[in-house]
Amino acid sequence: MLRVSLRRGKCCFHAPPTDFNGRTSGFYFTAHRDIAERYANWSKRRSKIISAVVLHLKIPNHEIKRLPSQELQELYWPSIEWKSLMWNCRREKKTTRETRKFQRACLVIGTISSKPVFAYGRIDSPDRIDDSCVLKTKQGHNGVQYAFQGDKGQDFLEDVGRGCLSVHLVSAREFRQWEREQGLICLP
Repeated sequence: MLRVSLRRGKCCFHAPPTDFNGRTSGFYFTAHRDIAERYANWSKRRSKIISAVVLHLKIPNHEIKRLPSQELQELYWPSIEWKSLMWNCRREKKTTRETRKFQRACLVIGTISSKPVFAYGRIDSPDRIDDSCVLKTKQGHNGVQYAFQGDKGQDFLEDVGRGCLSVHLVSAREFRQWEREQGLICLP
């Protein structure tokens, strides 16, 4: 049995700037398997690691719903709050008073940005953020992520996620298939 410790593992740990917090790190997960595999393959290709894994974390919905409202925040594309938060966080700028509640929450659930940090530097206003800034699933739906932020988010993960985590290896065959789909290697 393989054990993964959130205290030591940095595999799902994201340093700032992130989608929901421009200055604080957190643990980011998605409920979409195809997006999780995309991230694993992208990490494998970018860092030249030997193997990649997808972490499967099952947290019961009732545990999430038990969080006080100020600790659980949700925001989705195309709300002006989502656009404003992405624009400020990805540019490592001070957020607006209206969006600071997302930075104070231990869990933020919301739409995933598809653009790298530098792309937001080229956008001159949150109003200019469009649908191309939203990460899509293979079925064309908006990707959603769960961001466990700061010490409170990590504590929540460790408390309710204990025993709920499994690890799935991304095989070499799956990685080669992903590279082909991305047009990253030449087919024989």
